[in-house]
Amino acid sequence: MSETSRQQLPETAAPSVILDVRDLTATYGRVEVLHSVSFHVNEGEVLVVLGPNGAGKSTLLRALMAQVQRTGSIRFQGEPVEKRATDQLAGAGLIMVPEGRGILGPLSVRDNLDLGSYMRRDGRGAINADLDNVFTLFPRLKERQSQRAGSLSGGEQQMLAIGRAILGNPKLLLLDEPSLGLAPRVMDEILQSLEMLKNRGLTILLVEQKAPLALKIASRAYVLRSGHIAIEANAVDLASEEALAKLYLGAHDHG
Repeated sequence: MSETSRQQLPETAAPSVILDVRDLTATYGRVEVLHSVSFHVNEGEVLVVLGPNGAGKSTLLRALMAQVQRTGSIRFQGEPVEKRATDQLAGAGLIMVPEGRGILGPLSVRDNLDLGSYMRRDGRGAINADLDNVFTLFPRLKERQSQRAGSLSGGEQQMLAIGRAILGNPKLLLLDEPSLGLAPRVMDEILQSLEMLKNRGLTILLVEQKAPLALKIASRAYVLRSGHIAIEANAVDLASEEALAKLYLGAHDHG
C-alpha cells in the first residue's frame, strides 16, 4: 500500500450506541428485581447477558419491553422510549423473542410469520424480501408453511419465533433463553443462524443460560447478579475465565 493510500484510510469510528439504559429498576408488586442497572448495546454487535439463577436476566428484557413496572432512562436509537408501550416499542424496531417462544400453536407456520409483519408500513415488497430471507435462514419453515405451528419440534418452533421477529423488521432483536429445552445440536444450528443475522448487520441482545455457546457469537457480555451488573467484559475474556463461569453461570440458570 502506498503512503498516499495510507493517508486516505479513515480512522476507525467509535461504535454507535443503539440502546442506552441508565438506572433501570424493575419491580413485581413490592419486590424490586433490578436495582439501578445501567448498560449499553452497540449497533451491529451481539451482546449477551449472563448470570446465575434468579439474577433478573429475563426481567431485564421484560423491563425494556415495558412488560413489567419500571423506572429509569431508556434511549433507543437516540430517542427516549421509557414512556412507550410494548407495541410502540415493537413498531420502532425493538422486538423480543420471549422465553417459551410465544408462537400461536393452532395457526399455520405461514400465519405465524405473517403476524410478525402486521405493524409494518413499508410495503409488501419489503415484507416478501424479509420472508425470503427467513426461508433462506430456516429452510424447514418454508417446507412446513402450511403445517400447524404447534406440531413443530422445539427447535423448529424456536426458528419460527425468530423468523416471526425478523418479519417485524427489528433494529434490535432481544432473545430470551433461546436454548431452553433444545438439544445441543439444535441449539448450535440456532446460534449459527444468529451469527448469520449478525453478519447481515442485525444488532442482538441475547439472554442465555448456556454461557459457552452464547459467548461464541457475542462480542461483549454483562454478568447480572442479584439484580445488579456485576461484570462487563469482552466475550473472549469472559469465556476464558473458568472461575467466573463456575461462580456466575450455573448449569440450571433460568433467571
